[in-house]
Amino acid sequence: MNKDSAPKGARKRHDSDFKRRVLEHWKASKRTAAQVAAEFGVSTFTLYAWRKAHQGPMGALMRLPRPPALLSWSANSPSPGSSATS
Repeated sequence: MNKDSAPKGARKRHDSDFKRRVLEHWKASKRTAAQVAAEFGVSTFTLYAWRKAHQGPMGALMRLPRPPALLSWSANSPSPGSSATS
């Protein structure tokens, strides 16, 4: 077994920049999902899942979402969405 390869069945993690580059390459290349998936070492299923997760309206690729900022509320402040008047 190659030292650099993950054990069989191990799940690979790809960062959002890699996913975006793969999806942009796929769209620009006019190649099939199978061809692009093989080129980047991911499954066709994974490629379609990334596209589904990152498509916006009208099929445009969206930027990957950033984690939401942590918000803090004091016990005396109104909760989000509630009326400020009592």
